[in-house]
Amino acid sequence: MKEIEFPMPDVDAEIKAPVTKGRETALEMLRTEKPSEVGVTSTEAGSVPMRTSPKADGFGHERPHEGQSNDWITPKKLIAMLGPFDLDPCESDTQPWPCAARGYRLGRGEDGLKLPWEGRVFSNPPYGPHITAWAKRMAEHRNGIFLIFNRSETDAWRYIFSVGDAYLLPHGRTCFYLPNGQRAKSGTAPSALIAFGENNVAALENCGLAGAFFRKAKILNGMKISTL
Repeated sequence: MKEIEFPMPDVDAEIKAPVTKGRETALEMLRTEKPSEVGVTSTEAGSVPMRTSPKADGFGHERPHEGQSNDWITPKKLIAMLGPFDLDPCESDTQPWPCAARGYRLGRGEDGLKLPWEGRVFSNPPYGPHITAWAKRMAEHRNGIFLIFNRSETDAWRYIFSVGDAYLLPHGRTCFYLPNGQRAKSGTAPSALIAFGENNVAALENCGLAGAFFRKAKILNGMKISTL
């Protein structure tokens, strides 16, 4: 059987794309994507349609990444287990508690993808089409922990597997919090924590979370299972 090489995502092109939030952006994305590429089902009148499959170059919550809330706050206890951190480059504009000593907020005109990163970074980025761009920034910085959905079937994860130093797939699903501090329901997909830098590898392995911990992943080329 002839092996097929799957190219990495063009992260340099992706990182140049503006990071925008808003209902209009989500609607425009859904209008321009083919139904065969993104499954869409109707929801309540006036609401944004629901994605039923992830984008190849990114992913969102099961509900669109631009819906009732685009801000999913990391549990305070999880930060205590993994921290302390120096910078949160994608802090919510209405953050109920800090995840790091300093945070960048889009509401203040601070784009965490473009501004400098210093010290130990914690990144729980917006779960939309820019995941690979956030992963590239973390890979370049090489000192921090990345919290995202475990969507290993996506092209974004194919890149993430090639750059992370260690991975923790927790047992159970993360219960994120809303900007008002209220605990939301458990996530609609499992989470993953990725360490960049040996100090963060040790922090991840010894944080006390139950789950599967492993170091560098080996990327295999071959047939894509969705083509079978």
